[in-house]
Amino acid sequence: MMLLQEVRARGGPYALGRQHGAAVPELIRRVADVRSRQVGDRSGKDLAVVARRSLVFLPIVEQHFPHYVEEVRGLADGAGIPFEMAFFIQVATEMHFIPETQAGRAEGCSAAAAAGPGGAVIGQNWDVPEAAAGKQIILHLFPTQGPEILMFTYAGVIGYIGMNSHGVAHVANQLASPGWQPGIPQYFLKRRFLESRTIDECLDLLGTLPISSAANYVMADASGRVVDIEMAPEGFRVLEGGPRQVHANHFTHPDLLPLERYLQTIPDSLVRHDRLLAVGPMQASVEEFQAVFRDHHNYPESICRHASGDGTLNTVGSVIMDLRARSMYVAPGNPCSVPYQEFRMG
Repeated sequence: MMLLQEVRARGGPYALGRQHGAAVPELIRRVADVRSRQVGDRSGKDLAVVARRSLVFLPIVEQHFPHYVEEVRGLADGAGIPFEMAFFIQVATEMHFIPETQAGRAEGCSAAAAAGPGGAVIGQNWDVPEAAAGKQIILHLFPTQGPEILMFTYAGVIGYIGMNSHGVAHVANQLASPGWQPGIPQYFLKRRFLESRTIDECLDLLGTLPISSAANYVMADASGRVVDIEMAPEGFRVLEGGPRQVHANHFTHPDLLPLERYLQTIPDSLVRHDRLLAVGPMQASVEEFQAVFRDHHNYPESICRHASGDGTLNTVGSVIMDLRARSMYVAPGNPCSVPYQEFRMG
């Protein structure tokens, strides 16, 4: 069984990045190599070229989130890699879906959140190409300013699946729409969500930023509120109401259905979404979430997805967060066979 490494970092932006980079430098290089090949295989560009091209996003990130750029500089120095390589890792999804290369499957995830009397539980199965397996860490941040943050993330990525000490958490699903622009990349947005005190603060933020690419976010907080946000450069919509939210990899809000472009490459999204609706979770229970994420209906393209050949997607991680206990449970692989490991805030 692979044990996930927990990387703890404290201080200001540069210090957080430097400690992160110094803790897992070789793993960060492997992440950069894998993510660049996902882009380069279609664009014909090697890592150095792809990394330089990724800097098209730098001015807008500097404008809105200069402290994240400082953290990435610390990451580069700590890992002993060029800044453009460290920055590329943060915008790899946007490079994957740039118009000239966006035909491929990037991710295929199944997400859910459920509210109970004492709070909420939220989680997802994270489905990516098998080459990405084994390159993730638990990143545990104690910033000088802002809340404590606990994330399951690629080594070297400063914003991913996670929760904060205010009890705000999110998971995500890849979507695709015809719009694409050099706006705020997803990983920086994910990190900013994890600095928020409330879901409303996250929603207010979305109204002020240019978004680069399409994605879905399932969010929950310790009060028991659960929402779903479908967004694209063309706009976003919020789905809310009832004790749970589930999502796969296609738009479901009526206003955004005309934007759908990913379902043709990942048609099982419809099956997984319907299955999530059918089997739950209905209760805010970690055990129920584990059972749902082990589900094999429509195997191998099931909620617990099993790779069926080169380049196909596999459940490389399953993440569940109990917002009452501020606990994260992660299975680094198919949860049907890989045990969950527990990580706590504090």
